[in-house]
Amino acid sequence: MARSTRSGLQRLPGTLLLAVAIASTAVLGVARAQDLPPAFPVKDFFSNPERAYFRLSEDGRTLGFMQPVVAPDGKSTLWRILAYSAALIPVSILPVVTGMAGRVYLVGAVFLGAALLRFSYGMVLPQLPATAPASKPHARRLLQATIVYLPLLFALMMANSRS
Repeated sequence: MARSTRSGLQRLPGTLLLAVAIASTAVLGVARAQDLPPAFPVKDFFSNPERAYFRLSEDGRTLGFMQPVVAPDGKSTLWRILAYSAALIPVSILPVVTGMAGRVYLVGAVFLGAALLRFSYGMVLPQLPATAPASKPHARRLLQATIVYLPLLFALMMANSRS
């Protein structure tokens, strides 16, 4: 190993800085638990609010807010997922009807829409609440399918556009 050629005076500023840092930490001390503000669980910090979008009436007498509707069984969410996935098929065919895309896009859009509908049906088929832990793998697969669906649809449109 090579030995440092710096003299003691050259090392003095760094040593003093380290000594001051150690001394200040010791003098100031670490904050005690009773000096800290109350801790909130992370799940509470990132959870959905119970009420939001507060608004004062014009006369200042009443306060309005929006409150989410949460179905405890989650069945309405599952049926909406299925309905919106089914609605995507005719909507994705509109570029063919308007003349923006050709037959290759039509076949691909129907195939991709049917595949997305199948993943959506995979969420409804187990008949589990959308909030159940056992439905998470199905939801994760549906999320992955939706992430793949749109770029592939756009790629088909670009590849088969009539311009």
